[in-house]
Amino acid sequence: MERTISAPRYEVFDGWMDPGVSGNPWNVADKLLLNPHVNGFFYRNIKGAPHYGPITEMERPSRMRHTWM
Repeated sequence: MERTISAPRYEVFDGWMDPGVSGNPWNVADKLLLNPHVNGFFYRNIKGAPHYGPITEMERPSRMRHTWM
């Protein structure tokens, strides 16, 4: 996914990684475990549909990459 947002990159990145900020994939989870660093892990459950996987790349303020199941 790619989007352009008119704001400093570090603010967008930090907002994307903060579960308290609405509009990111972590905010809508009913249950969330997030360890945001390389070789970290995320788990989120939304309405009984779990998604999880390892974080494979973290380059603040430009990139966070993960796989998911």
